[in-house]
Amino acid sequence: MRAKYLDWCSAQVADHFLALSPDVIFELAERASQGDTVTPDRSTAALLEGGVDLSSYRTVVERVTEVLTQQLDLPTFDEWMDLYRNNPEAVEARLLGFWRDTR
Repeated sequence: MRAKYLDWCSAQVADHFLALSPDVIFELAERASQGDTVTPDRSTAALLEGGVDLSSYRTVVERVTEVLTQQLDLPTFDEWMDLYRNNPEAVEARLLGFWRDTR
């Protein structure tokens, strides 16, 4: 069940990540990198010129994932188990399927 929980949490983060525009993605990555407040009118080019090395795709994804995980306030495993017990079909519908054993 813990693998399903991690899969479900990953799905929540992925859904929110994919809904973001490129500019918002870079804003969130910069915020995570510097701890500064990011103004919405700053362009991607301005962020890259600001001294933050966001040229690495991996770095951007890691930073945005950190921010989204904090913003989403995901349930603890025990809270998630309560959700699962109350409505397993709804929870199962939100899984990515990474928990499945492919052997």
